[in-house]
Amino acid sequence: MISCLEPLCTRFSLARWIEWQARYLTEYGARRLAWFFMQPFADQVTFRRHELFWTISLRDISVASELWFFPQREEYTLERVVEWAAAHGRFERGQTILELGANFGSTTLRLTQLTACHILAVEPVPRTLALLKQNVAQNQLTTRVTMVERAVSETDGQLEMLVPLNAYGGAEIFVGGVTRPEAIFQGACETVTVQTVRVDTLLRELDVDPTTIAFVWCDAQGSEGAVIATGEMLWRAGVPLWAEIAPLLLTRQRALERLLDDVTRYFETYIPRPQLDAQGIGALPRSINSFSEFVAQLQGEAQMDVLLIPPSSNASS
Repeated sequence: MISCLEPLCTRFSLARWIEWQARYLTEYGARRLAWFFMQPFADQVTFRRHELFWTISLRDISVASELWFFPQREEYTLERVVEWAAAHGRFERGQTILELGANFGSTTLRLTQLTACHILAVEPVPRTLALLKQNVAQNQLTTRVTMVERAVSETDGQLEMLVPLNAYGGAEIFVGGVTRPEAIFQGACETVTVQTVRVDTLLRELDVDPTTIAFVWCDAQGSEGAVIATGEMLWRAGVPLWAEIAPLLLTRQRALERLLDDVTRYFETYIPRPQLDAQGIGALPRSINSFSEFVAQLQGEAQMDVLLIPPSSNASS
C-alpha cells in the first residue's frame, strides 16, 4: 500500500492528500487514513471533539485511539451513569466526582460538561498524567479539576507499575511471576515507580467529606479490589461505584476473592453496563447475591463495567 501511495505523496502535501482522500471515505475511513499518515511524523496530535480540545499519543492504541476513531463509543454509557446519578439524587448531596484511573482525561473532561461537579482525578502514570494536565489546561478547566498523581493500593507508599508503551491505559500494578497474555503486553513496556495511596487516606489528605462525593468512577486495571477495600467510608456513606470488573486482571493482583467478599459486604445491588445502556434510569438493579455468579461467567480476557449500589443509595431512590 505504501509503495502505491508514494508517487502521489511526493507530489502533494500530506494535508492536501489526506483531505482529498477523505472525500471518498467513510468518517471512520478518513480517521484511519489520517492516523496512518500522522504516526511516522508525530508523537502526539491535538484535535477538537465534543467542543473540547484533546491531545493524545499517536502510540496509544487503547483509549486514545478509541477517542479518535470512535468518539461516541463511551459517550452513551457515561451519559447513562450521569442520568442515573441525577435521578437518584446524587448531585443534590454530592458536589465532587472521584475518578480513579483518569488516564488522559477522556472521562474527566466530559464529566465537566455533563455535570456541575468538581472532578477529583487520580492518575499514577507520568506519561498519561502529563496528557491529562495538558488537556485540562488547554480547555481552561483547572478550576474544575483537581489532579492527583497516585495509584490506589491497600498501603500508602510506593509500587512499580508496568506500562505498555502502545497502550498507556493498560498500565497495571506490577506483580512478578504472572503471565500477561494480552496483546498490549507483547510489545515494548516500561516499569515506573509510582506513589500509592489508600482511598481513605486520599480523602483525609485532601479534606474531602465522603458525603460530598456524588459517585466514584473507577478504571484501575485490576486495582478495583484495593479501591473497594480502602473506600469503606464512601460505601458506608451511600456513594455508588462505577467500576470495571476484569477477573483476569484481578486474579493477577491476587484480589478477586477479596473483591467478591467486599462487594457483598458493602453493596446491596448492581447494574451491568449493557442493562444500564439499554434501560437507562429504568434499569432494575440486581441483588448483590448474584454478583459472584455474574463475575464467574466472564471468561478469559472478558471484562464488564458495573454500577455497584450501596444500601443507602437504594433507600433514597
